[in-house]
Amino acid sequence: MPKISVIMPLYNADLFVEKAIKSILMQSYKDFELLLIDDCSTDDTMEIVSGIKDSRIKIVRNEKNEGIAFSRNRGLSLAEGQYIALMDDDDLTVPDRFDIQVQYLELYNEMDVVGGQFCAIDENDRVIWTCKERLTNPKYIRADMMLYDSIANGSAMIRNDFLRKNQIKYQDGCLGMEDYRFWIECSALGNVTNLDHIFLYWRNSESNESSKVKKWKYKQRAEKYGELQKYAFELNGYSLFEEEYGIINKMFPEILSSVIINVEDMKKLYDVFLKVIQQSKDIRAENANEIAIMCRKRFSNRLEFTNLWNF
Repeated sequence: MPKISVIMPLYNADLFVEKAIKSILMQSYKDFELLLIDDCSTDDTMEIVSGIKDSRIKIVRNEKNEGIAFSRNRGLSLAEGQYIALMDDDDLTVPDRFDIQVQYLELYNEMDVVGGQFCAIDENDRVIWTCKERLTNPKYIRADMMLYDSIANGSAMIRNDFLRKNQIKYQDGCLGMEDYRFWIECSALGNVTNLDHIFLYWRNSESNESSKVKKWKYKQRAEKYGELQKYAFELNGYSLFEEEYGIINKMFPEILSSVIINVEDMKKLYDVFLKVIQQSKDIRAENANEIAIMCRKRFSNRLEFTNLWNF
């Protein structure tokens, strides 16, 4: 039985899939299986994949196009490894990723998920920007996850028994934000952290599915993002009114902008955060201190962009 099961869903990825697969096969840590779940690709993806010969590769094809959540879940159900590594079909990873992550999880038994830093790359593999500030405190990640996704999906390694014990799976119908919902559950039910290492080169391309959904279904995705934030609050034991969830979503959309915010909305946000902090004490949340810190930091960030400073 392999130590690691790498899950890579495939769909019409003929431009980048060979590079993605080879970045996995070139890992310095060799004890893994690579589960390729093809979602009925209509381009040359399968021809390319079939030409890559390695005994660790296992190819599975869906009977019909089911979507990425289905493919990832199928991979999870087939995974035999102690640890699960996630990877998309157009991204790249670094050669020592598995070595570092396995060593970490072997050393810290209380940790269930370990992710890391990532760089965004263009279609020619050139780095566009680097995300260096990754949260490390599991209690703080659990708090901040109620507003934003703190884990880069393709950088993560997870304990297989943690997912099975808590029956955590990817949910369909999230308009490309299946990752966010998945990590909400992981952070609420376990210990999630990030390491100070670049593990992922994330393909920021107009051709990938997330970019298409953001462009074509902007309004629906914004609404879904608000639903996921509400789900995160409720899963962590908090209860707000619909208008309070509305102000949370308005002030913390998926892409945090520098648009000027009016003072009245800041007052509403202040009241909502005070309520959340009080509830964290009432329910004796394990991370009540981190909840308070997160609320103060996020409030200060938004305060910077209010018209309070326009004289």
